[in-house]
Amino acid sequence: MVLTNMIAHWGSLCSARFAWVTTSPVRQSHNQLEQLQRMTQEIAFNIARVEPALYWKATKAAVRVRGKDKSRQWIWKVAAWFALVFLLTLLMRLDVVREAERAVVVGAFIAGCVVTAAIQLGNAWLLRARLKSSLEQTQSLHGSLSVEFGPEGCVFNSAVSHSTLKWRAVDEILDLRTGTGLRSGLLVYPLPNEALPDGMSPPDFRQNLEEWRAAS
Repeated sequence: MVLTNMIAHWGSLCSARFAWVTTSPVRQSHNQLEQLQRMTQEIAFNIARVEPALYWKATKAAVRVRGKDKSRQWIWKVAAWFALVFLLTLLMRLDVVREAERAVVVGAFIAGCVVTAAIQLGNAWLLRARLKSSLEQTQSLHGSLSVEFGPEGCVFNSAVSHSTLKWRAVDEILDLRTGTGLRSGLLVYPLPNEALPDGMSPPDFRQNLEEWRAAS
């Protein structure tokens, strides 16, 4: 019994000492110093190539910012389709469309739906093809892109361009899964994960950017 009490007392003392160490002013000051060093240390790397898939994600993220909620668009499209089906059924039940013509009307409606879907898919395919072609031309012209991030903002340099982006102009830091996006208005700058410096993970990179943006 005495031995059990001694072990419990020793465990409580160790727990209290550990809690004091982790919450002590010295430990807090050390954490603040690490955060300050992280915020003052610039991040620089080169982007040899941005994959079309990452650019496509950045483009879709920019489109969503314009207030065109994709889910709402689909809801309106589905609602319009059901409204047409309801109208067609109502016309048939009221004998507005003669029985001999019903098969023709239904066939024309189904054909119209198929053609509309084909046009939508074709437009999406053409948009992606044009984006990929434009991306290839742009990357061939600019070559490798060097980027620098620091407390003041971002600097982008290529063989034919130089641009600076202050943190006040960055509205959002986006997780694009295979990269990070910097949204400035209707533009989203894609930064591939594979281009990050050795030893830096994408979440740590985005955390640094968020801290700089919040401090500006």
